[in-house]
Amino acid sequence: MSAALPLHKIERSARVYLAQNPKIDGAGRQWKAQHDMMTRLASGGRLSVAIGAAGAGKSTILEPLVDAWK
Repeated sequence: MSAALPLHKIERSARVYLAQNPKIDGAGRQWKAQHDMMTRLASGGRLSVAIGAAGAGKSTILEPLVDAWK
């Protein structure tokens, strides 16, 4: 059994997160990279790993990911 999340749950969670954090530019390069990482982690199945430089947004995406899994 896969633990992958359906895309609609990931997207909903990302929209809610952006609405709650108006300082984040939803059209910006940083958010697009974070959204891509979030989608890959959530749709990959049971185990995924994110590796990135400091400030890349790894911790930022945890809140919407946890929300999507609830």
